[in-house]
Amino acid sequence: MSDLWTMYPHFGELYAGGTLICRFNPDDSRSRGLYVTSNGVEGWDTMPDAKVELTERGQGDGAHDVPESDLIYSARTVTVHYEAIGLSRGELLSIMRKINRLAHRNARLRFSDGGEDTYVDGYLAQMGRSSAWHPTLENDLTLHFVCPRPERLSWTPHRCQLKPTSDGRGGLFYGGARAGLVYPLTYGRQATDSRNVGTLLNNGSSRAYPVFTVYGGVRQRCHPAILRRFLDTVDGFCWRNASGVGLPAGHRDDGRP
Repeated sequence: MSDLWTMYPHFGELYAGGTLICRFNPDDSRSRGLYVTSNGVEGWDTMPDAKVELTERGQGDGAHDVPESDLIYSARTVTVHYEAIGLSRGELLSIMRKINRLAHRNARLRFSDGGEDTYVDGYLAQMGRSSAWHPTLENDLTLHFVCPRPERLSWTPHRCQLKPTSDGRGGLFYGGARAGLVYPLTYGRQATDSRNVGTLLNNGSSRAYPVFTVYGGVRQRCHPAILRRFLDTVDGFCWRNASGVGLPAGHRDDGRP
């Protein structure tokens, strides 16, 4: 097998609805399954096309400068070149048909390569194959995966949990009628430990958008307008009351457009 990927501990996976659909380069078998060929994966380590409109200078050479806020990118398209191997024609077809389960579904494509374990979300746009027939081998297969959001995200999210001070007090005081901040401002007692401070590092090359999950009766302690203004500044927000079961808060990190 002329598959360079099988020489290293690299693998890929396709998910739909949180369920593993198939795995490229399975570690439980070398004689059956789906394998990335030596043609590799296109569009994974490259930059998508930029969506930048230049305005030519009326006087002078070139175009006007482009601010960083306007440097945005198109959707990412990933093309996987792979082969399927089975011990019989029936098993071969069964292995190949696994990817068909992604039809009409949002999916997630993951690749672990060289210490980087990242994924993209998108959908299966096209599958290609050769017309040549072989009973146990199909070695000219392609998969086109379109990602509306081009960022590659870390498979392992970065998380931290913030807790209030042990005495339950602290923060700004808005007054009994919640009419606004009461001057002079008081920031409460100094925290007895650092549990209410957390740092999340973005190890990627693109902007990160944290998702905040708030537990407890924050609405009873924070002015609605202030809370709404805070939520408008974050990309994702999840509310869990004191009696509810909270899910871990993930966030977009390690983005690589």
